[in-house]
Amino acid sequence: MELKKDAISLNSVIIYSISAAAPAMCIGGSMGFIMGGVGLAVPLAFLIATLVVVLISASYSQLSERYNSAGGTYSYIRRVFGPEMGWWVGWIYIGITFTVGCVGAIFAIYLCSLFTPLPLWLGIVLIALPTFYVGWKGIQLTTKGLVILWLVQTALMVWPAIAAFNSQAPLLPDVGKQIFASSWIPSLGSKGLAMAVLLCIWSYVGFETPAYLGEEIKGGSKAVKIAIPVGSVAIGITYIIVTWLWVSSISSENLAKISGSGTAIFDYCTLINYPLGRWLITISVCMSCLACWFSFVTALPRMLYDMGRTKALPKSFAKLNRHSAPSVGLIVTMILWLGAALFGAYFSVDTLFSLMSSFACIAYALVCAAAMKDRWGGRGLRSFFIDKAIPTLAIGIMLWMLSSMSAGYLVAVGTWAFIGALVIVVIKHRKGQDFFKQVEL
Repeated sequence: MELKKDAISLNSVIIYSISAAAPAMCIGGSMGFIMGGVGLAVPLAFLIATLVVVLISASYSQLSERYNSAGGTYSYIRRVFGPEMGWWVGWIYIGITFTVGCVGAIFAIYLCSLFTPLPLWLGIVLIALPTFYVGWKGIQLTTKGLVILWLVQTALMVWPAIAAFNSQAPLLPDVGKQIFASSWIPSLGSKGLAMAVLLCIWSYVGFETPAYLGEEIKGGSKAVKIAIPVGSVAIGITYIIVTWLWVSSISSENLAKISGSGTAIFDYCTLINYPLGRWLITISVCMSCLACWFSFVTALPRMLYDMGRTKALPKSFAKLNRHSAPSVGLIVTMILWLGAALFGAYFSVDTLFSLMSSFACIAYALVCAAAMKDRWGGRGLRSFFIDKAIPTLAIGIMLWMLSSMSAGYLVAVGTWAFIGALVIVVIKHRKGQDFFKQVEL
Protein backbone atom coordinates (compact mmCIF):
# COMPACT_ATOMS: atom_id res chain seq x y z
CA MET A 1 0.00 0.00 0.00
CA GLU A 2 1.22 3.48 -0.90
CA LEU A 3 0.26 7.06 -0.07
CA LYS A 4 -2.74 8.28 -2.06
CA LYS A 5 -1.79 10.44 -5.02
CA ASP A 6 -3.91 13.54 -5.72
CA ALA A 7 -5.66 13.07 -2.37
CA ILE A 8 -5.80 16.79 -1.49
CA SER A 9 -5.96 20.09 -3.34
CA LEU A 10 -3.61 23.09 -3.31
CA ASN A 11 -6.10 25.16 -1.31
CA SER A 12 -6.41 22.40 1.29
CA VAL A 13 -2.67 22.12 1.79
CA ILE A 14 -2.34 25.89 2.25
CA ILE A 15 -4.92 25.60 5.02
CA TYR A 16 -2.86 22.74 6.50
CA SER A 17 0.13 25.08 6.61
CA ILE A 18 -1.77 27.93 8.27
CA SER A 19 -3.51 25.59 10.73
CA ALA A 20 -0.22 23.97 11.75
CA ALA A 21 1.11 27.42 12.63
CA ALA A 22 -2.07 27.92 14.71
CA PRO A 23 -2.15 31.72 15.05
CA ALA A 24 -4.57 31.97 17.99
CA MET A 25 -2.80 29.27 19.99
CA CYS A 26 0.65 30.78 19.45
CA ILE A 27 -0.50 34.29 20.33
CA GLY A 28 -2.38 33.02 23.37
CA GLY A 29 0.46 30.77 24.53
CA SER A 30 3.59 32.82 23.89
CA MET A 31 2.72 36.52 23.71
CA GLY A 32 3.63 37.07 27.37
CA PHE A 33 7.07 35.51 26.90
CA ILE A 34 7.70 37.55 23.73
CA MET A 35 6.82 40.69 25.72
CA GLY A 36 9.58 39.70 28.10
CA GLY A 37 12.08 40.45 25.30
CA VAL A 38 10.54 43.41 23.46
CA GLY A 39 7.85 44.88 25.71
CA LEU A 40 4.97 46.11 23.55
CA ALA A 41 6.91 45.69 20.29
CA VAL A 42 5.45 42.23 19.69
CA PRO A 43 4.29 43.16 16.14
CA LEU A 44 7.88 44.11 15.29
CA ALA A 45 9.15 40.72 16.48
CA PHE A 46 6.54 38.95 14.35
CA LEU A 47 7.35 41.17 11.36
CA ILE A 48 11.03 40.20 11.51
CA ALA A 49 10.11 36.54 12.05
CA THR A 50 7.80 36.69 9.03
CA LEU A 51 10.59 38.05 6.85
CA VAL A 52 12.89 35.25 8.03
CA VAL A 53 10.29 32.56 7.34
CA VAL A 54 9.57 33.97 3.87
CA LEU A 55 13.32 33.80 3.14
CA ILE A 56 13.39 30.18 4.35
CA SER A 57 10.32 29.32 2.29
CA ALA A 58 12.24 30.27 -0.86
CA SER A 59 14.73 27.47 -0.13
CA TYR A 60 11.93 24.97 0.54
CA SER A 61 10.28 25.94 -2.75
CA GLN A 62 13.53 25.50 -4.66
CA LEU A 63 14.23 22.06 -3.17
CA SER A 64 10.65 20.84 -3.62
CA GLU A 65 11.04 21.24 -7.39
CA ARG A 66 13.64 18.48 -7.51
CA TYR A 67 13.04 16.35 -4.41
CA ASN A 68 9.28 16.16 -3.86
CA SER A 69 8.82 13.56 -1.11
CA ALA A 70 6.80 12.75 2.00
CA GLY A 71 10.06 13.08 3.93
CA GLY A 72 10.11 16.86 3.43
CA THR A 73 13.06 18.36 5.30
CA TYR A 74 14.60 14.94 5.93
CA SER A 75 14.38 13.98 2.28
CA TYR A 76 15.82 17.27 1.02
CA ILE A 77 18.86 17.09 3.27
CA ARG A 78 19.39 13.38 2.55
CA ARG A 79 19.39 13.98 -1.21
CA VAL A 80 21.72 16.99 -1.11
CA PHE A 81 24.12 16.24 1.76
CA GLY A 82 23.89 12.46 1.93
CA PRO A 83 22.05 9.89 4.07
CA GLU A 84 24.06 10.46 7.25
CA MET A 85 23.21 14.17 7.34
CA GLY A 86 19.65 13.27 6.34
CA TRP A 87 19.35 10.97 9.33
CA TRP A 88 20.79 13.65 11.60
CA VAL A 89 18.30 16.31 10.49
CA GLY A 90 15.57 13.68 10.86
CA TRP A 91 16.76 13.30 14.46
CA ILE A 92 16.53 17.06 14.93
CA TYR A 93 12.99 16.91 13.57
CA ILE A 94 12.13 14.14 16.02
CA GLY A 95 13.06 16.74 18.65
CA ILE A 96 10.61 19.13 16.97
CA THR A 97 7.97 16.37 16.90
CA PHE A 98 8.35 15.92 20.66
CA THR A 99 8.18 19.63 21.44
CA VAL A 100 4.97 20.04 19.39
CA GLY A 101 3.45 18.40 22.46
CA CYS A 102 3.44 21.89 23.99
CA VAL A 103 0.24 22.48 21.99
CA GLY A 104 -1.56 19.94 24.16
CA ALA A 105 -0.21 21.66 27.26
CA ILE A 106 -1.46 25.07 26.11
CA PHE A 107 -4.88 23.57 25.37
CA ALA A 108 -5.06 22.10 28.87
CA ILE A 109 -3.75 25.26 30.60
CA TYR A 110 -6.33 27.50 28.92
CA LEU A 111 -9.19 25.07 29.37
CA CYS A 112 -8.39 24.56 33.05
CA SER A 113 -7.92 28.30 33.62
CA LEU A 114 -11.56 28.74 32.68
CA PHE A 115 -12.88 25.49 34.14
CA THR A 116 -10.78 25.29 37.28
CA PRO A 117 -12.16 21.95 38.57
CA LEU A 118 -10.70 20.15 35.53
CA PRO A 119 -7.27 18.57 36.08
CA LEU A 120 -4.60 19.40 33.51
CA TRP A 121 -4.11 15.76 32.49
CA LEU A 122 -7.79 15.52 31.54
CA GLY A 123 -7.44 18.56 29.30
CA ILE A 124 -4.58 16.80 27.51
CA VAL A 125 -6.69 13.67 27.03
CA LEU A 126 -9.54 15.77 25.62
CA ILE A 127 -7.35 17.06 22.79
CA ALA A 128 -5.38 13.83 22.25
CA LEU A 129 -8.34 11.53 21.56
CA PRO A 130 -9.90 13.42 18.61
CA THR A 131 -6.43 14.16 17.23
CA PHE A 132 -5.49 10.48 17.14
CA TYR A 133 -8.83 9.60 15.53
CA VAL A 134 -8.38 12.22 12.80
CA GLY A 135 -4.81 11.11 12.12
CA TRP A 136 -5.82 7.43 11.92
CA LYS A 137 -8.61 8.15 9.42
CA GLY A 138 -6.19 9.61 6.91
CA ILE A 139 -5.37 12.79 5.08
CA GLN A 140 -8.73 13.60 3.49
CA LEU A 141 -10.77 13.77 6.70
CA THR A 142 -8.40 16.30 8.28
CA THR A 143 -8.94 18.91 5.56
CA LYS A 144 -12.70 19.25 5.98
CA GLY A 145 -13.00 21.39 9.10
CA LEU A 146 -9.71 23.28 9.12
CA VAL A 147 -10.94 26.27 7.10
CA ILE A 148 -13.82 26.84 9.53
CA LEU A 149 -11.56 26.39 12.55
CA TRP A 150 -9.07 28.92 11.16
CA LEU A 151 -11.66 31.59 10.37
CA VAL A 152 -13.53 31.21 13.66
CA GLN A 153 -10.41 31.19 15.86
CA THR A 154 -9.13 34.36 14.15
CA ALA A 155 -12.47 36.14 14.58
CA LEU A 156 -12.63 35.15 18.26
CA MET A 157 -9.11 36.51 18.79
CA VAL A 158 -9.78 39.81 16.96
CA TRP A 159 -13.16 40.57 18.56
CA PRO A 160 -11.92 40.85 22.18
CA ALA A 161 -8.82 42.74 21.01
CA ILE A 162 -11.00 45.46 19.48
CA ALA A 163 -13.27 45.50 22.53
CA ALA A 164 -10.26 45.81 24.85
CA PHE A 165 -8.90 48.72 22.79
CA ASN A 166 -12.25 50.53 22.86
CA SER A 167 -12.45 50.20 26.64
CA GLN A 168 -8.82 51.09 27.44
CA ALA A 169 -7.87 53.69 24.81
CA PRO A 170 -9.54 56.60 26.72
CA LEU A 171 -7.36 55.75 29.73
CA LEU A 172 -4.05 55.92 27.84
CA PRO A 173 -2.14 59.23 27.95
CA ASP A 174 -1.16 59.13 24.24
CA VAL A 175 -3.06 56.61 22.13
CA GLY A 176 -1.32 57.66 18.92
CA LYS A 177 2.13 57.01 20.32
CA GLN A 178 0.95 53.70 21.76
CA ILE A 179 -0.30 52.52 18.38
CA PHE A 180 2.37 53.85 16.04
CA ALA A 181 5.52 54.06 18.17
CA SER A 182 5.52 51.89 21.29
CA SER A 183 4.23 48.88 19.36
CA TRP A 184 7.31 48.98 17.13
CA ILE A 185 10.15 49.97 19.50
CA PRO A 186 11.82 47.08 21.40
CA SER A 187 12.41 47.88 25.04
CA LEU A 188 15.36 45.60 25.87
CA GLY A 189 17.79 46.20 23.02
CA SER A 190 19.03 43.92 20.26
CA LYS A 191 19.51 40.86 22.46
CA GLY A 192 15.96 41.06 23.76
CA LEU A 193 14.73 41.48 20.19
CA ALA A 194 16.73 38.44 19.04
CA MET A 195 15.28 36.36 21.87
CA ALA A 196 11.76 37.53 21.04
CA VAL A 197 12.14 36.73 17.33
CA LEU A 198 13.51 33.29 18.22
CA LEU A 199 10.43 32.68 20.38
CA CYS A 200 8.27 33.85 17.48
CA ILE A 201 9.80 31.24 15.17
CA TRP A 202 8.03 28.40 16.99
CA SER A 203 4.78 30.14 15.99
CA TYR A 204 5.59 29.47 12.32
CA VAL A 205 6.75 25.86 12.62
CA GLY A 206 4.41 23.99 10.31
CA PHE A 207 4.57 26.50 7.45
CA GLU A 208 6.60 23.78 5.67
CA THR A 209 3.78 21.22 6.08
CA PRO A 210 3.16 21.09 2.29
CA ALA A 211 6.64 19.58 1.89
CA TYR A 212 5.50 16.47 3.81
CA LEU A 213 2.32 16.13 1.75
CA GLY A 214 3.99 16.60 -1.63
CA GLU A 215 3.31 13.06 -2.84
CA GLU A 216 -0.41 13.43 -2.13
CA ILE A 217 -1.14 16.97 -3.45
CA LYS A 218 -2.78 17.55 -6.78
CA GLY A 219 -0.06 19.24 -8.81
CA GLY A 220 2.82 17.67 -6.88
CA SER A 221 5.95 19.78 -6.55
CA LYS A 222 4.38 22.76 -8.35
CA ALA A 223 1.67 22.91 -5.71
CA VAL A 224 4.24 22.65 -2.90
CA LYS A 225 6.23 25.52 -4.41
CA ILE A 226 3.12 27.71 -4.29
CA ALA A 227 1.70 26.55 -0.97
CA ILE A 228 4.75 27.13 1.24
CA PRO A 229 5.34 30.86 0.53
CA VAL A 230 1.61 31.65 0.35
CA GLY A 231 1.04 29.97 3.71
CA SER A 232 4.05 31.78 5.21
CA VAL A 233 2.79 35.21 4.19
CA ALA A 234 -0.78 34.49 5.34
CA ILE A 235 0.48 33.29 8.73
CA GLY A 236 2.74 36.32 9.17
CA ILE A 237 0.08 38.89 8.26
CA THR A 238 -2.31 37.29 10.76
CA TYR A 239 0.27 37.45 13.57
CA ILE A 240 1.29 41.04 12.89
CA ILE A 241 -2.26 42.43 12.69
CA VAL A 242 -3.70 40.52 15.64
CA THR A 243 -0.79 41.25 18.01
CA TRP A 244 -0.82 44.92 16.97
CA LEU A 245 -4.51 45.09 17.89
CA TRP A 246 -3.80 43.59 21.31
CA VAL A 247 -0.74 45.63 22.35
CA SER A 248 -2.29 48.92 21.23
CA SER A 249 -4.42 49.02 24.37
CA ILE A 250 -1.98 47.65 26.95
CA SER A 251 -0.60 50.21 29.39
CA SER A 252 2.91 50.03 30.85
CA GLU A 253 1.42 49.12 34.23
CA ASN A 254 -0.53 46.19 32.81
CA LEU A 255 2.43 45.14 30.67
CA ALA A 256 4.49 44.64 33.82
CA LYS A 257 1.77 42.38 35.25
CA ILE A 258 1.33 40.07 32.26
CA SER A 259 4.86 39.98 30.82
CA GLY A 260 6.25 36.45 31.12
CA SER A 261 2.83 34.84 31.56
CA GLY A 262 1.82 31.78 29.55
CA THR A 263 -1.74 33.12 29.44
CA ALA A 264 -0.94 36.81 28.97
CA ILE A 265 -4.00 38.03 27.06
CA PHE A 266 -6.28 35.90 29.24
CA ASP A 267 -4.72 37.58 32.28
CA TYR A 268 -5.06 40.97 30.60
CA CYS A 269 -8.81 40.46 30.20
CA THR A 270 -8.94 39.71 33.92
CA LEU A 271 -7.05 42.92 34.73
CA ILE A 272 -9.43 45.09 32.70
CA ASN A 273 -12.50 43.26 34.01
CA TYR A 274 -13.54 41.77 30.69
CA PRO A 275 -14.89 38.25 31.47
CA LEU A 276 -16.38 37.72 27.99
CA GLY A 277 -12.90 38.23 26.55
CA ARG A 278 -11.58 35.38 28.69
CA TRP A 279 -14.23 33.07 27.27
CA LEU A 280 -13.65 34.12 23.66
CA ILE A 281 -9.87 33.80 23.97
CA THR A 282 -10.10 30.38 25.60
CA ILE A 283 -12.43 29.08 22.88
CA SER A 284 -10.18 30.58 20.20
CA VAL A 285 -6.98 29.10 21.66
CA CYS A 286 -8.53 25.66 22.18
CA MET A 287 -9.88 25.59 18.62
CA SER A 288 -6.46 26.67 17.38
CA CYS A 289 -4.74 23.89 19.35
CA LEU A 290 -7.06 21.33 17.78
CA ALA A 291 -6.41 22.66 14.29
CA CYS A 292 -2.66 22.64 14.95
CA TRP A 293 -2.53 19.04 16.11
CA PHE A 294 -4.88 17.97 13.30
CA SER A 295 -2.38 19.37 10.79
CA PHE A 296 0.75 18.07 12.47
CA VAL A 297 -0.73 14.61 13.03
CA THR A 298 -0.95 14.36 9.26
CA ALA A 299 2.45 15.83 8.40
CA LEU A 300 4.98 14.61 10.97
CA PRO A 301 4.20 10.86 10.81
CA ARG A 302 4.87 11.08 7.06
CA MET A 303 8.45 12.11 7.73
CA LEU A 304 8.81 9.07 9.99
CA TYR A 305 7.20 7.00 7.22
CA ASP A 306 9.81 8.21 4.72
CA MET A 307 12.58 7.47 7.19
CA GLY A 308 11.13 3.97 7.56
CA ARG A 309 10.96 3.25 3.83
CA THR A 310 14.56 4.45 3.37
CA LYS A 311 15.54 2.20 6.32
CA ALA A 312 16.77 5.13 8.38
CA LEU A 313 14.22 3.92 10.96
CA PRO A 314 12.86 0.37 11.46
CA LYS A 315 10.79 -0.75 8.45
CA SER A 316 7.65 -0.89 10.61
CA PHE A 317 7.50 2.91 10.29
CA ALA A 318 6.80 2.44 6.57
CA LYS A 319 3.53 0.62 7.26
CA LEU A 320 0.24 2.27 6.26
CA ASN A 321 -3.21 1.44 7.58
CA ARG A 322 -6.25 0.95 5.33
CA HIS A 323 -6.76 4.73 5.27
CA SER A 324 -3.22 5.21 3.86
CA ALA A 325 -2.06 6.79 7.12
CA PRO A 326 1.38 5.88 8.59
CA SER A 327 0.10 3.93 11.60
CA VAL A 328 3.35 3.31 13.49
CA GLY A 329 4.56 6.86 12.93
CA LEU A 330 1.20 8.14 14.16
CA ILE A 331 1.34 6.07 17.35
CA VAL A 332 4.93 7.13 18.09
CA THR A 333 4.06 10.79 17.42
CA MET A 334 1.11 10.67 19.82
CA ILE A 335 3.22 9.04 22.55
CA LEU A 336 5.85 11.79 22.20
CA TRP A 337 3.15 14.48 22.28
CA LEU A 338 1.51 13.09 25.41
CA GLY A 339 4.82 13.02 27.27
CA ALA A 340 5.70 16.56 26.22
CA ALA A 341 2.19 17.87 26.95
CA LEU A 342 2.31 16.51 30.50
CA PHE A 343 5.73 18.08 31.03
CA GLY A 344 4.59 21.43 29.64
CA ALA A 345 1.32 21.53 31.56
CA TYR A 346 2.85 20.65 34.94
CA PHE A 347 6.33 22.16 34.64
CA SER A 348 7.30 24.55 31.83
CA VAL A 349 5.51 25.05 28.52
CA ASP A 350 7.87 27.86 27.44
CA THR A 351 10.81 25.44 27.68
CA LEU A 352 9.17 23.32 25.00
CA PHE A 353 8.52 26.05 22.47
CA SER A 354 11.93 27.61 23.12
CA LEU A 355 13.49 24.25 22.26
CA MET A 356 11.18 23.92 19.26
CA SER A 357 12.37 27.28 17.93
CA SER A 358 15.99 26.24 18.38
CA PHE A 359 15.57 22.85 16.71
CA ALA A 360 13.62 24.48 13.88
CA CYS A 361 16.34 27.09 13.29
CA ILE A 362 18.94 24.32 12.95
CA ALA A 363 16.77 22.39 10.48
CA TYR A 364 15.83 25.50 8.51
CA ALA A 365 19.46 26.63 8.31
CA LEU A 366 20.39 23.25 6.84
CA VAL A 367 17.56 23.56 4.31
CA CYS A 368 18.92 26.95 3.24
CA ALA A 369 22.42 25.50 2.99
CA ALA A 370 21.05 22.59 0.94
CA ALA A 371 19.32 24.98 -1.46
CA MET A 372 22.62 26.83 -1.97
CA LYS A 373 24.61 23.65 -2.55
CA ASP A 374 22.00 22.16 -4.85
CA ARG A 375 22.01 25.13 -7.23
CA TRP A 376 25.45 26.56 -6.63
CA GLY A 377 26.36 26.32 -10.30
CA GLY A 378 23.49 28.58 -11.39
CA ARG A 379 24.43 31.80 -13.15
CA GLY A 380 22.80 35.17 -13.59
CA LEU A 381 21.37 37.80 -11.26
CA ARG A 382 18.27 35.77 -10.39
CA SER A 383 20.35 32.75 -9.36
CA PHE A 384 22.62 34.98 -7.27
CA PHE A 385 19.68 36.33 -5.25
CA ILE A 386 17.47 33.21 -5.03
CA ASP A 387 20.13 30.51 -4.70
CA LYS A 388 22.85 32.34 -2.78
CA ALA A 389 22.02 35.72 -1.25
CA ILE A 390 18.60 34.85 0.22
CA PRO A 391 19.69 31.56 1.88
CA THR A 392 22.84 33.24 3.23
CA LEU A 393 20.81 36.09 4.73
CA ALA A 394 18.34 33.65 6.30
CA ILE A 395 21.15 31.59 7.86
CA GLY A 396 22.78 34.75 9.24
CA ILE A 397 19.58 35.93 10.89
CA MET A 398 18.95 32.50 12.41
CA LEU A 399 22.45 32.41 13.86
CA TRP A 400 21.78 35.87 15.34
CA MET A 401 18.61 34.55 16.95
CA LEU A 402 20.30 31.42 18.29
CA SER A 403 23.00 33.61 19.86
CA SER A 404 20.35 34.99 22.23
CA MET A 405 19.69 31.59 23.80
CA SER A 406 20.56 31.04 27.43
CA ALA A 407 23.35 28.62 28.31
CA GLY A 408 20.84 26.02 29.54
CA TYR A 409 19.05 25.86 26.20
CA LEU A 410 22.33 25.77 24.30
CA VAL A 411 23.42 22.76 26.38
CA ALA A 412 20.08 21.00 25.87
CA VAL A 413 20.04 21.54 22.10
CA GLY A 414 23.73 20.69 21.78
CA THR A 415 23.25 17.48 23.78
CA TRP A 416 20.35 16.38 21.58
CA ALA A 417 22.38 17.08 18.42
CA PHE A 418 25.39 15.23 19.86
CA ILE A 419 23.28 12.19 20.70
CA GLY A 420 22.06 12.11 17.11
CA ALA A 421 25.64 12.20 15.79
CA LEU A 422 26.64 9.49 18.28
CA VAL A 423 23.79 7.23 17.12
CA ILE A 424 25.09 7.53 13.54
CA VAL A 425 28.55 6.41 14.70
CA VAL A 426 27.06 3.45 16.60
CA ILE A 427 24.90 2.37 13.66
CA LYS A 428 27.83 2.51 11.25
CA HIS A 429 29.97 0.54 13.73
CA ARG A 430 27.34 -2.20 14.11
CA LYS A 431 25.93 -2.28 10.57
CA GLY A 432 29.00 -1.34 8.57
CA GLN A 433 30.46 1.88 7.24
CA ASP A 434 28.35 1.67 4.08
CA PHE A 435 25.03 1.09 5.88
CA PHE A 436 23.57 4.55 5.18
CA LYS A 437 24.72 4.45 1.54
CA GLN A 438 22.78 1.21 1.08
CA VAL A 439 19.44 2.66 2.15
CA GLU A 440 18.92 5.03 -0.78
CA LEU A 441 15.62 4.59 -2.64
